[in-house]
Amino acid sequence: MVLPNCCHAMCIKCYRNWNTKSESCPFCCGSLKRVNPEDLWVLTCNDDVVDNKTVSQEDLLRFHLYVNSLPKDCPDALFLVYNEYLI
Repeated sequence: MVLPNCCHAMCIKCYRNWNTKSESCPFCCGSLKRVNPEDLWVLTCNDDVVDNKTVSQEDLLRFHLYVNSLPKDCPDALFLVYNEYLI
């Protein structure tokens, strides 16, 4: 499993055992309180995947959903005025 907040990886069994005891990453102590099971990524090798194209499409869809769920960064008005002089 790849943890979405910090990208540390561990096997599924280790993740489940650790997650029952703690709500933080065992490597960096980052918070796992709001990590949903569908947010976790599973690392596989080519021998584990039956249909690489379908899995790749699903991974890309999950990636886009994750990126779209991130907070939006809106530049402040001062920067926009300054940016016009740079163009």
